[in-house]
Amino acid sequence: MNKKFIRKVALWICSAIMFVSTVCLCGLFAVQTTQASAETTWQTGVFEMEDGASLRLSEANGLRFRVKMDETVANFIKDNADVEYGFVIVPRALMEAANGDYLNMPKKIGEAADKGKIYGEGNWYYANGCVTNVLPKNVEIQFTAVAYIKQGETVRYTEYNSLARNSLYDTVNMAVLNGYAEKVFEYETYTGTDDPTDDNTGWYGSEQYPIVVENTAEYNALVNAVNGGLDLSNYTMVVKNEATPNGDFNDTNLAPSIISEQLDKVNKLIAGLPDSITMPDAIGMIHHIRAAEKEYNLLTDADKALVDNYGKLESLISAIEGYDRVYMQGAEDGT
Repeated sequence: MNKKFIRKVALWICSAIMFVSTVCLCGLFAVQTTQASAETTWQTGVFEMEDGASLRLSEANGLRFRVKMDETVANFIKDNADVEYGFVIVPRALMEAANGDYLNMPKKIGEAADKGKIYGEGNWYYANGCVTNVLPKNVEIQFTAVAYIKQGETVRYTEYNSLARNSLYDTVNMAVLNGYAEKVFEYETYTGTDDPTDDNTGWYGSEQYPIVVENTAEYNALVNAVNGGLDLSNYTMVVKNEATPNGDFNDTNLAPSIISEQLDKVNKLIAGLPDSITMPDAIGMIHHIRAAEKEYNLLTDADKALVDNYGKLESLISAIEGYDRVYMQGAEDGT
């Protein structure tokens, strides 16, 4: 047996051993991967918050957030009695300060949800989490949500989605301008009741929280709604500068009170000013009063005639004239 033949046999044997080893290792790796996948499917399957928030139109009104999941995650939640799932809903600032520990947050709105209300749409499954009975003072706060699944001490949260947010005010306004006006105005939680003791009513469409129209299409949509019989005569509508109103109300008795964006801004600036002013508070208020004066001067003559409490603004401007000079003189002297 020559040396060349021996070397060939040795190389063949080594190659065969390496081939067998590789097959075994790949087989072992495949088995381990399959087992790991089976153990953590509910932790790795699709479970995510969708962007935005929608308006809940029912007797318990509020903001609705939606979580999306795949079939494996949905079945895991529904088929295991020891598994809890739910939502944590809070103002955006609190959510971002929680560092991922959402269930242990203070001042949270969070609780387990009803598994029977998970529903399918197409190839996905969904569940809704809602915050209701939002007080008028909180309607401009941006709320956001995460969903969670909990088994024993193990908790999986949806990754925080900064786009899964909205305020109740903006959501109501969008609903009104996108085909749901009549439905929204049916619900007294948003638009007022005959019960003066209910502090969760009558805010939408008020001077503080007017119907806000961003563009011409939205303006015309409200014109059509009023012409169809919707009575908005008790409400205020602010028309942004980008809109060019070109529709006519057939029945002006049903039309809302319409003011411009600039007029609305001036009214709110003036409303935030004190009724009178003295030193040393005047120094801190000078720039606020000047800002209101500047915005007022930009109004049309017709809008100036509509500004409430302009007498208050005139008296405050007069009152700070002396303080203004003292303040500026002091600033120039470095004192």
